[in-house]
Amino acid sequence: MLMLWLCAAAWTSAVTPPNSTLAEFEQWMAHHGRIYKDNLEKAKRYGIFLETLRFIKDFNSKAASQNYKVGLNQFSDLTTEEFVPRYTGFRATSRSSNSSAATTFKYSTTQVPDSLNWVEKGVVGSIKDQGEWG
Repeated sequence: MLMLWLCAAAWTSAVTPPNSTLAEFEQWMAHHGRIYKDNLEKAKRYGIFLETLRFIKDFNSKAASQNYKVGLNQFSDLTTEEFVPRYTGFRATSRSSNSSAATTFKYSTTQVPDSLNWVEKGVVGSIKDQGEWG
């Protein structure tokens, strides 16, 4: 476990002093109420947090060509693989994850209505908490 912390600290030392990023992580944890079950979990989340910081710095350094900047939020210690099923409702199936399973679209001559209320059809679910995203 100590080795994981040392590797994470060494990995970021070229970009930012380790104490600075560790202090930033501790502040982020306090702000978002994060408490991890043990030091191994904390080290794992710190590594993900460092990856997020690197992405933010890289993206924002090119911000002149973008219309927006990105920053830390309550999801900064999650991987994409953790975030997507937990917060988007997407559940990958064997078919959806199999890129070779393609279907052929056939045009239909059926008349379609001018409008459709997806709420009445029961397709749209409840409103989700978008937190700082919306």
